[in-house]
Amino acid sequence: MMNELAIGKVIKVFGLEGWVKIESFSGEYDHFLALTTVTLRSGSLVKTAELEHCEVRAGSLVARFKDCMNAEQAEQYVGWELWVDRSKASPLREHEYYYGDLTGCSLMNGTECAGVVTGVLETAGGHLLEVQCGNEIKLVPFRKEFVGTVDIHNKAIELIAPWILE
Repeated sequence: MMNELAIGKVIKVFGLEGWVKIESFSGEYDHFLALTTVTLRSGSLVKTAELEHCEVRAGSLVARFKDCMNAEQAEQYVGWELWVDRSKASPLREHEYYYGDLTGCSLMNGTECAGVVTGVLETAGGHLLEVQCGNEIKLVPFRKEFVGTVDIHNKAIELIAPWILE
C-alpha cells in the first residue's frame, strides 16, 4: 500500500484574494480542515505547500496556500493534485477502498489471474474497474454482482462474473 494518497485537486481560483476551489476525491471535507501541509503533484512535478486556511463555503471546499495573496498567484495551483499521508486522508467505512489501493490488484477468477486493475472510473451508474486483460482494457462494474472479496493486503479481487470480461 502507498503511504500517500491523492485526496483532491485544485479546480479553479476562487475570488481575488488567493483562494482556490478544491474537488475532494472522497466527496468529504472534514479531513481537509485540519491540514497544514500537503504535497502537490502535477505530472512529474512535486512540491510541498503550506495551507494557510481551508474551509467550506456555500457547499464548496476552498483553501488558501500561504504564498497566495491574489488570484494570479493562486492560478499556479490549478490542476495540481493534493496528496497527504494516508493517516490524514478521509477515513474509510466498511467496504470502502482508496482507488490507489485497488490499482495493481489482480482480478482473480478462482486461482487464475484474469487481469490487473489499472484504474477506477467514476460514472453515473457507479464505479468501474479498468482491468488490463492481455492486450485489452476491460471495464468491470465494481458491484457485488460482479466482484466479491477485496483483499488489499494481498492485492487480489475476486471476480464473481467472469463472463463480464468476454
